[in-house]
Amino acid sequence: MQSTLRQPRVALGWIVFLAIAVVGLFYVKWFPYYNRAFVAASQHSIGKSR
Repeated sequence: MQSTLRQPRVALGWIVFLAIAVVGLFYVKWFPYYNRAFVAASQHSIGKSR
């Protein structure tokens, strides 16, 4: 009985881990540049270089 209850818990744990990883990557890596993509598409530039 214990092994049948363990499999869904392990699967749920992996799903939660992957969801946190995807949300974390989005927030850290892609979210800061989200608005810049629209600016670059409309103005063909993302601003001055430093």
